[in-house]
Amino acid sequence: MISRVDTAEQRIVSQPRLLEPQRREVEGSNPVCQWTTTLPDDFVKEQAIRLQVFYAAGVCLWLLNFIMDISVAPNGDRGPYRSEIELAAAAIAAGACLYIRFGRTNYRAKIRFGVAAIVPHALALAVLNSWAPQPTTMRPISPITVLILFFGMLAPGGPKRVLAAGLIAASMDPLGVWVAHLRGQVTPSPMQTFVLFYPNYVCAVLAVAPSRILLRLGSHVRAARALGNYELSISA
Repeated sequence: MISRVDTAEQRIVSQPRLLEPQRREVEGSNPVCQWTTTLPDDFVKEQAIRLQVFYAAGVCLWLLNFIMDISVAPNGDRGPYRSEIELAAAAIAAGACLYIRFGRTNYRAKIRFGVAAIVPHALALAVLNSWAPQPTTMRPISPITVLILFFGMLAPGGPKRVLAAGLIAASMDPLGVWVAHLRGQVTPSPMQTFVLFYPNYVCAVLAVAPSRILLRLGSHVRAARALGNYELSISA
């Protein structure tokens, strides 16, 4: 009887036991994916604040443009509806600013709305650019390029979302030329139109760089915070 007990104990001792650390759940079922595709909550909040400032500045710029077009008209004839377009764009910017500031949705939903709201402003600029007859061989650089670059500098969203919004905004100038063509104006060919407005698309691609940098920084911060919590739990 004693020999049987000793044999059983030897079998138990001889079998090695491997202790593996338990995988910690970090804000979701796939923490590695979230580290590389999302930002920490404080980063998202700062993005929303930057968007709020961006659209607040947009209200001021549209109102300033409205006053200047009435008084001195530095950009020449921009069509009979320029005042209505500028006031409507200022109202859209004010609505976006108020929604981001006082909306009851989360910050990520506000950021998605703020990124999409750049398109109506680009459309307003495109209509103002092409309402009056314009040369078909050369044009000054569209103000949409400034809009896209300044928007991209704020890194308001993920790279894919910023790229999509930038490309759509860049396409508003060709859309404005097409609308002018429907109104019976002499307009350049589709290829010439793309050549005239290709800086828009270049700026849309360049605007992605700040978002990629911020996303990479956010992933490093998220990983560092998770490592710090892990070390703290071990020491405790």
